Amino acid sequence: MSTTPKLSIEDLSISLGGTVILERVECDITSGVLGIYGPNGSGKSTLMRTIAGIYLPRSGRIQIAGHDLEQAPVLARQQLGYVPEHADLYPYITCRELCDTVGALRGDHSGGWKEQLAAVGLQGKEDMKLGTLSAGQQRKVTLLVALCGSPQVLLLDEPTKALDQQSLGFLNEIIQDWKDQQKLILLTSHLRTYLETYCAEYLILSNKHATLSDTLPPV
Repeated sequence: MSTTPKLSIEDLSISLGGTVILERVECDITSGVLGIYGPNGSGKSTLMRTIAGIYLPRSGRIQIAGHDLEQAPVLARQQLGYVPEHADLYPYITCRELCDTVGALRGDHSGGWKEQLAAVGLQGKEDMKLGTLSAGQQRKVTLLVALCGSPQVLLLDEPTKALDQQSLGFLNEIIQDWKDQQKLILLTSHLRTYLETYCAEYLILSNKHATLSDTLPPV
């Protein structure tokens, strides 16, 4: 089994609009489910967006499956799936067009995402414009897109939000399958019990710093 970290963060500092969000974050994670935990405003979503390449860090280094996010962004992002807290999808394309495009960018032209349409509750919706879908359906699309191309790292930012029971069951199966396959998931959730169900380790954000722990702090 490879022990190469699927996510390596070195001396990472993040500022937005002149405000320091996080300072000198360090972690090397090989596989499993890492819970990102902290109070509102502690930087959980900001850290996720930075790992996803949406925000640029003030300093530091991020490697995804051995690829440097700054030096080799295409290779790094091919190994990364991201479900943001809020779906922000281009309204004039379809689920099919988006999934085919993302899959191709990750080197996968098989259209394997179609096999998961029914499980996520989107069967029959694949050719509808994204702007015509409900908020819950758009949320399902972000999950489907994140899985395109079999990435090695999955970022789930409040993934249970707006999901119905069918899609929540699909999400739970994905998390368990990824654990079994020795892939890596980063998970945030306002549901403490949800984190405790799946996470063996946590990155605790507090006072602009991050600490690895195998338990959550007391409430």
